[in-house]
Amino acid sequence: MSIVKLPMAESPIVGFQHIAYALSIILNDKESLPWYYSNYIQLVSGNSFATPMTFYPNWFDANPLLYIQTFKKEIMKFGNIDIHSFIKDCIDNKTYFYS
Repeated sequence: MSIVKLPMAESPIVGFQHIAYALSIILNDKESLPWYYSNYIQLVSGNSFATPMTFYPNWFDANPLLYIQTFKKEIMKFGNIDIHSFIKDCIDNKTYFYS
């Protein structure tokens, strides 16, 4: 059995883990920096926030640098698929898995 390690960059955002994980994948590519800077730079901020600080709710869908596939865990049970083998196969094929 060989060891497969997928590259992970250090995410500059750590407080929102679902975003940090995606950025740790995206920021491996230096060509992603213009997209990152145009989506995460805040130049001015007030003292009170009428709306909580957040990012776009459909962030994954609107991100041109990620190809996302989602499915419900019931699909794995229905298809009689071993989740451990599935995750291993994803990594072996250089596909990130996020649960």
